[in-house]
Amino acid sequence: MNRGKKKKIKRQELVGHSLSILGPENRFRNYVADIVCHKYFDKIVLSVIIVSVLELTFDSPLLDK
Repeated sequence: MNRGKKKKIKRQELVGHSLSILGPENRFRNYVADIVCHKYFDKIVLSVIIVSVLELTFDSPLLDK
């Protein structure tokens, strides 16, 4: 088992055109791909979802008065 080792996400080569305008060499598309492939991206997105769920849990229509 590899308990202490973290997985490194390898970014795949970008092919084709995204939204029919952003080619594989586009700086913005490459920047977004780097962010999405970062090792903490999944954890950050999951944390934001949990915070949102907690906020909705504590929100009550009766508190609006």
